[in-house]
Amino acid sequence: GDETSLRTNSNVETLRKLLKSSGIYALASVATPVITLALSPFLARHLSPTDYGAFTILNNFVSLMAGITQLGLGSAFFRAYSYDYQTKKDKRDVLATITTLLGIVSVVTVILMCLVAPWLSLFLFGRSSFTTVIFLGAVIVLLQNLTVPGFAWLRAENKPLAYSLLSIGNLLVSLITNLVLIGVFSFGLTGAILGIGSGYAFVTLCILPVVLIHA
Repeated sequence: GDETSLRTNSNVETLRKLLKSSGIYALASVATPVITLALSPFLARHLSPTDYGAFTILNNFVSLMAGITQLGLGSAFFRAYSYDYQTKKDKRDVLATITTLLGIVSVVTVILMCLVAPWLSLFLFGRSSFTTVIFLGAVIVLLQNLTVPGFAWLRAENKPLAYSLLSIGNLLVSLITNLVLIGVFSFGLTGAILGIGSGYAFVTLCILPVVLIHA
């Protein structure tokens, strides 16, 4: 009877922790479409059709480049950190390796994108006047990639609250920056791009030093 009771209590406690963690992660997941939905009408009103189209194209291109240059290391890290290695030293080595690899790949990508920026501008937008936009997009790819080790490490260490706070902070910083740069200072397309970059910059500044210390 006592063994059954202990097993039941253990199952209940496991379920409670699972629901708590899932709820916190779900909060971060729900925040993304909500803030994106709130921002879309604002951008549509304050950007010209040309700038809004350019912003959409650049956003998709940045997502593509980030997906390619991240090399699936986020998922690979979670597997290696949580299952393949057990000692603290090995876990630190895994974190250091993924951070270094992503940093090198991202820096090389930024350099290459800047070198071919005029050609990319012509290919994506049909004109070479968006070269500066490509430069900014390259920086966003770098910043987005630098957030990957931190987010992966927080999930592997089962820190859902910190993960969700950073995710929501990313979105809120991006939202506020867009409202200020576009709504107040009328920065247009540049303001929209800086808005995206500011969110990733916020996360990078918050989590990267912690990752480097643990690595």
